[in-house]
Amino acid sequence: MRHLICLLLAVAVCAGEAKPVAYQPVDWSAAPPGPVGHTASTELRHPVTRSLVMRYQVYAPAVLPSERTLGLIVGFHGLNGDENAAQAGYWPMKRLGLDGGYVCAGGKSQGNGWALADEERLLQFVDWLLAVYPIDRRRVFYWGHSNGGWAVGTFGPRHADRVAGVVRYSGYGGLSGGRPAGETPPLEWYLVHGDIDPVVKVSGSRNLRLELLAGGHRFVYREIIGADHGNDLLWNKPVMDDAARWLDGLRHKTILPGETDVAFLKGLAKAKEPELDGQLAATDTWQRLVRIGGPHAWSVAMKAAKSKDAQVRTAFATACADVAFSADPAMAALAKLLGDTDAGVRAAAIAALGVHANWRGLPAQAALARFASDRKADAGERVAAATALAAVLTLPLQGNLADDVPAIDGVLNLLDSDAEAVRTAVAAPLRIAAPDGFGYDPAAPPAARKAAIARCRTWFAERAGSGPSEAKTAKRR
Repeated sequence: MRHLICLLLAVAVCAGEAKPVAYQPVDWSAAPPGPVGHTASTELRHPVTRSLVMRYQVYAPAVLPSERTLGLIVGFHGLNGDENAAQAGYWPMKRLGLDGGYVCAGGKSQGNGWALADEERLLQFVDWLLAVYPIDRRRVFYWGHSNGGWAVGTFGPRHADRVAGVVRYSGYGGLSGGRPAGETPPLEWYLVHGDIDPVVKVSGSRNLRLELLAGGHRFVYREIIGADHGNDLLWNKPVMDDAARWLDGLRHKTILPGETDVAFLKGLAKAKEPELDGQLAATDTWQRLVRIGGPHAWSVAMKAAKSKDAQVRTAFATACADVAFSADPAMAALAKLLGDTDAGVRAAAIAALGVHANWRGLPAQAALARFASDRKADAGERVAAATALAAVLTLPLQGNLADDVPAIDGVLNLLDSDAEAVRTAVAAPLRIAAPDGFGYDPAAPPAARKAAIARCRTWFAERAGSGPSEAKTAKRR
């Protein structure tokens, strides 16, 4: 109850929008290099006045790179929390073996929870991190829970010129600020909420989802049936790891890469065949292109997708599984490669489309469904596409199916596929939805499958038809 009262007070304090603070930057140029490894809780103080800027904790790689290649995840605690929020991004990155590429930092608000009054100190803290660690400014992310979810959803959009994406757990507050007509919002979102959260009602994330949809924002929303405000939500490892993988592939849409990377991209953009294909066949070229990523690397990646060299086309598709270049154009290019004459290219395209499909990549979902139903396609590749499509439903089946309708339609249609192996592949998620898999047997004849497929369609229609809502909180059978 005390937590709930504090939260309501915090909502009242944070209600009402204000313009981003015109903060006083601190000159951190004389600050020593940031410490490596785990830095336990300590204080960052102003280099001149010695006033407290932020109490913080940091996890940094044991060996720092010579170039600005690291990502930065800033963790925001909930009410009565502290700088241990640095762990929010660190542990999933460590599980995935990606922690060597990130600085994970957590700060402590001035009061029990984050408020607009913390904005200047937060920006000074992030500036310090950027000054003392070799961080790529295109890879700055916010990750927060509860009141920290309010913080990332507030400070992220208010400073979208410096933040690439936010992971918001059990957050509250809506979307603020407009954007020019026709402009794609640069900030991307990953939302997580438990449907029985007694502290921060799930309606907060459901309403934000609708705002994001209406505004054309890119987002992923994971709603967890039966999860409350605590550990069963926060330590849901499949969701945590999925959020970390999503974050790892993001790059800021408008911040330019460093000068040497810009020169590298320009050199490739100007190169002509066969010199270009020679460069794009090299492993180190793609390692750098993946590291740069984002729309700035798309002009080069796009050429690779159209190359006459199968090795280059395969390298392009493989890279798309690791990083986002330019979302819709990249998915369109991958879908086209499903008809490639080279089996290796097709296999890499299927795998990459599965990655995009998992994160609300609706064109990728539709492309996989079409390919898996194509009787002229290779039988094994049809199964691979069906398997990737079915995997898309694994996390949505924890609570929110409304954002993955092409995947649902594709799976339901493929339950009646001509190929038993395809039917078997797409039947996998049915047992997540219902213990008996709706009685569906992929080996049964068409007439015997008909009733089970009808049950599947009814169940999915009820839960995906109009999106998450208080009146339709889904319960597993």
